[in-house]
Amino acid sequence: MITIDQSTFKPGKNSISFTTKGYRIAADLYLPEGFETAPCPAIIFARPATQVKEQASVVYGEKVSARGYALLAVDHIGFGESEGEIRNYENTENIIAVLTDGITVLRHLDCIDENRVYGMGLCMGGATSPVLPSLISA
Repeated sequence: MITIDQSTFKPGKNSISFTTKGYRIAADLYLPEGFETAPCPAIIFARPATQVKEQASVVYGEKVSARGYALLAVDHIGFGESEGEIRNYENTENIIAVLTDGITVLRHLDCIDENRVYGMGLCMGGATSPVLPSLISA
């Protein structure tokens, strides 16, 4: 069950969290102007290796939200503000699990058009990107 308080959402960066594998995942949801009046398309962002949501994701979040898209940037398990016992350890299984749950979160938000959820990867996230269409269509 997704329990995110959407009443506080505003254009720009919104801090949210969800659970993956029992860990709290910290995320930033960038929303465009006008998201309140019509559901917008969304992008799940697969970030570069070892980065946290306050790095490359900020640039892309600001740029795509200015063009009418929402963008979800996450700290994967063990990174940044997300929980996880082993810190800063790149684990592909965990990355895919977090991105999958992030897609589910996007699809359950009233401000997102659940039929227009896309994936975008940068650097190592580009290696994850080929998997995203199968996660999005699931």
